[in-house]
Amino acid sequence: MPLPAFSPCQHFIQAVLPGLIHADASLTHVVASYNRIGSRRPAMPAEILRADGLTSLLFSELTLGRIQTDVVRVVRKESDPLVPMIATVYVGGRQFVEMMQLVVLLREARPDARIVAIACPCITTDQEETVRRGIEAGKLTAAAWSDCGGTNMIRDIHRAVEKNWISDESDIQFSHHSTNSVDLGA
Repeated sequence: MPLPAFSPCQHFIQAVLPGLIHADASLTHVVASYNRIGSRRPAMPAEILRADGLTSLLFSELTLGRIQTDVVRVVRKESDPLVPMIATVYVGGRQFVEMMQLVVLLREARPDARIVAIACPCITTDQEETVRRGIEAGKLTAAAWSDCGGTNMIRDIHRAVEKNWISDESDIQFSHHSTNSVDLGA
């Protein structure tokens, strides 16, 4: 039975997200938003975390220029094409077109990626339809509703992936690309 186009946020985190994480030895998780991720201050061009085979590439406060330069370059450099990739992209109303452009660029860079659109209730009916068409065309794997701004939902998805992947004893390694790291906060 196919999933509805948009899952409620908690259902997505508890029921859909675990199904996107395959039992592989490694995983790359791209987290992208034009807003902050939780209370985290942005790292330019990206914050890269590694532990137990999980590579997290965090991109916050994105602009079209950073999408076209930093994101694709870092994804190509830091993600092994043989390692599965999940990308969670916040596609809110304010920069919807730019974030959908990111989806296209990620799809070109990593055709195998499972890309999830996280949207707030502020998107228009036309924008919502664009996401639905993206799912139907196989460009997006799933979509979920979030809080306005997506800040908490994106943070919670990142935490859920880490929790399901990284053992408590792991030492998380920060990449030299990370210029500023702050705890995700509550």
